[in-house]
Amino acid sequence: MGERGRVVAGVWFAGVVLLSSGIARATTFTVTNTNDAGAGSLRDAIDQANAVTGPHVIAFNVPVSGTVAITPATQLPVISKQVTVDGTTQPGYAGTPLVLLDGVTASGAGVAVSGVRFIGVGAAGSKLKGLAIVRFNDYGVIVATTQNVSIEGCSVGTDGATAMANGNGMFVYDAVGTIIGGDTAAARNVVSGNTQVGVSIEGASNATALYGDYVGIDPTGTAAMANQTGVSVRSSGVVIGGAGGRRNVISGNGYNGVQLAAVATVVNNYIGTNAAGTAAVANQTGVNVSGGASAIGIAGSGNLIAGNSMFGVFLDGAQATVRGNTIGLGANGAPLANDVGVYVYSTATRSSVGGPGADDGNVIAGNTKEGVRSMAPILYVHGNRIGVDAAGVARGNGGAGVRLEAGTAVEIGTRTRGNVIANNGAGVVVMSPTTGTVILGNRIYANGDEGISGTATAVPSVTLSSVTADASSVRFVGTLTAAANDSYSIEAYSNGACDPSGKGEGEEPLVGWPVSTNGAGVGAFDRVFNVTVPVGRVITLTVSRDAAPATSRFSSCSTVTAAAPPPDLATGMADLLAPPVDLGMGGAVDAGGGAVGGSDLASAGGGGGPDLGPTNGASAGGCGVVAGGPTSADWLAFAVAALIAARARRRSRR
Repeated sequence: MGERGRVVAGVWFAGVVLLSSGIARATTFTVTNTNDAGAGSLRDAIDQANAVTGPHVIAFNVPVSGTVAITPATQLPVISKQVTVDGTTQPGYAGTPLVLLDGVTASGAGVAVSGVRFIGVGAAGSKLKGLAIVRFNDYGVIVATTQNVSIEGCSVGTDGATAMANGNGMFVYDAVGTIIGGDTAAARNVVSGNTQVGVSIEGASNATALYGDYVGIDPTGTAAMANQTGVSVRSSGVVIGGAGGRRNVISGNGYNGVQLAAVATVVNNYIGTNAAGTAAVANQTGVNVSGGASAIGIAGSGNLIAGNSMFGVFLDGAQATVRGNTIGLGANGAPLANDVGVYVYSTATRSSVGGPGADDGNVIAGNTKEGVRSMAPILYVHGNRIGVDAAGVARGNGGAGVRLEAGTAVEIGTRTRGNVIANNGAGVVVMSPTTGTVILGNRIYANGDEGISGTATAVPSVTLSSVTADASSVRFVGTLTAAANDSYSIEAYSNGACDPSGKGEGEEPLVGWPVSTNGAGVGAFDRVFNVTVPVGRVITLTVSRDAAPATSRFSSCSTVTAAAPPPDLATGMADLLAPPVDLGMGGAVDAGGGAVGGSDLASAGGGGGPDLGPTNGASAGGCGVVAGGPTSADWLAFAVAALIAARARRRSRR
């Protein structure tokens, strides 16, 4: 054989070896019966797929009409190569799984048995489609120590109609990029009816996502089919939900709908309702954050969290954010109460309900008790609508809009990002602490109790002696009585009417200004602001100490009255230029302003008083004015100067 022949033969032999070793050889293995083992069984198909490098497909063509029930006698093999297990290939498939993998027999041996398992780096890129997986005593599906596995169109814990519990539904561990569900109804998984957790995501499983699934609710999206907990996350970087078809419905679970012990993002889901968002299918708690700075909603993409029997959101982990959600109303805007909208526990320090952005605020309305209840030492509540819907329609919470039971640095609103707190059983109730709670920039009105109340709020010792307004400005005159030689901030609010308590509320924030007290503890103020306030509006004030902030209750009401009109310059000039009038002292004043006749005021020895302006013939004695004194032009100049000086003094008080 020549050299060329030897090369060709060598290449042919190498190709045969490569093919026979299974490198990069894709094959479809078809399940043709429901046997536990042997040719055509699911067990045999998994063994064959594991024997050679994929990607491979396990398809189904079992000659059975309707449900194809495969009941393994023992644990099925791990899938360790890239394999697509595709139940949608079974003839007759029309969107509901026909292939039923039932662990009832294998689980009876008293050992932990799971359904389908993708484990190891070789299983990366695998897919599971269109199977019903039920009655395994451990997990229905396991994805572990691999990446980029997807699961779609499966029923886990139900046969598609009734609950057939696995111990747990799905377990994802150290599996980066796992996708559970998808953008379409066909990709939706129903993970319901399991004894413990529907979906558990743990370890280093970042970039794992749960899209478009039903968890804890039946396949029709109308009734509970409970897991104990819907979704449990103990891995950072997980996303639950998204825009459009990625919305999950996580409802009907016995304990938490979503339990987060690591940093995750939860967006655009329905949690505690039916698939339409219009009726309650309650979890006990909608979202429970027990650790990590998770984001429950983001600006423009919040969740609908309603109908839960205890808490809509329970924060037990630091630095969580709750933004852009609707909590307590259905998708149709009608009340669909959680018991409490948002509960912030003492360990959830530096968490935020709402935020600085225009779309960061939540609608927290229609709940049975409080909109927000907090025991956290540090909390920020900014830009929310608490007791009204997004359009401002009254949808009050039964308890307080915000109730604070602890805290050392709590912000309820800022001057630029206040809340609307209206139509609730009470506005803001501060039970503790006596310092550290600042309530600023909010619209607080139409609440059943006072706008700000509670045992930890002081009644402000501030008195408005007058509030007057003209077309372009308002003037506040009053006195603050407080600690001596201290600094305070006063906030003024405008209301359509006084609260029945006589202590007002704060329907519309107006302006604020600093006040310092003297050694006697008194701080007087006389302030003018260029804002328009109609006559008849009711003004209330709050007071906050600067050094140890603690906002007071609202002050007693004061009604805006019309300011006295400014002097009429034209009328004043006419009076100055009027003909002489009898002074009743034996003389008169001529039109030029000089005295005529014989009173002492006209005598040369007048009184030596101050010079009032150009004399043009005033006597040397000073006060006496003789005929031929100031002219009309002199008096006009003097009057204009006096008017300018008066207005300058008025501006200096603003």
